[in-house]
Amino acid sequence: MDSRQLASDGARIALLLALIFALLFALTWTGFLKCRAVPGWCGIYYGITNLADGGKPDVLIVYGNSGLGNPELLEEILSDPNVTSIRPRLVHISHVNSGNLKEYNMVVVEKARQMSSEQLKMFIEYVNGGGYLVWTGDAGVEPLHEDELLYEDETKDGGEHIPINAWTRKSGNEIINFDQLISVRYIANFCDVKPCSNSLETRAGLLVPETTRKNPLIRGLSTNLVLNVFEEEDFAIVERVSGGVSTAVLDIDYQANLFDDAGNEYGSGSPLIVQSGFGERVAYYALPPEYYANPKLEQENKYLTLIGKMYTGMVYG
Repeated sequence: MDSRQLASDGARIALLLALIFALLFALTWTGFLKCRAVPGWCGIYYGITNLADGGKPDVLIVYGNSGLGNPELLEEILSDPNVTSIRPRLVHISHVNSGNLKEYNMVVVEKARQMSSEQLKMFIEYVNGGGYLVWTGDAGVEPLHEDELLYEDETKDGGEHIPINAWTRKSGNEIINFDQLISVRYIANFCDVKPCSNSLETRAGLLVPETTRKNPLIRGLSTNLVLNVFEEEDFAIVERVSGGVSTAVLDIDYQANLFDDAGNEYGSGSPLIVQSGFGERVAYYALPPEYYANPKLEQENKYLTLIGKMYTGMVYG
């Protein structure tokens, strides 16, 4: 074999390796492939995309003025070397735009009950641009203005003049189906239906993980664990949106039908964690993740691993 043949073979091999690298990079960027699926690839991928940050995925916690969630506690837990040892950044939603969102691999949104339609649209664009989004609790269920809600009679003849859903909005003539992005529709907060105490734990029900318990967000979680909550530190009652691609990761079983004081029924359970979208780059947490390790709980570290799994499960798989 002469030198020209060796050079030709070497060029083919180099081209093949380059194509494989480009394919892996594209599949990982779109979320179709989790980097952990290929041994050693996570370090390479994030080493390239996050070189300035030591090869670790960047995480942003976006918060507002009210609603479920404790962003400072979440930052503290994620910064703990025994959990993830990352350094997330906290930014108020009033200082967030599409341009600075794209600088982060994963964005967590909580304590942001009031949000404009354009702000919801901004997070849709973030996901479409390749980002990982964790939406929590009742974030975004209150519009800044009433005319941002989309009413039933605006979409079908004979419909009533009632809002379709808190996460179904409009901006001018544009319809923003944010509920389709996170695959759930908001109903109420648990403690608005069942009275809760601010100092004593209220038993909400049993945690019911998906049958295999292999999903990276809850991998290894035991069955029949009790969830206790407090007033204003509870979770959102939601229902799944029909159609689309979503994965039921964790539910809660109330162990009886839930009724409010007016006799309205809310069913016997609801989703707590739902993954959705192409490559499962969106996760909805009805209970803000830091509440699984609420310092008020008698066993505050009982579900601490769920917070670390949220980070590693989303960005690594």
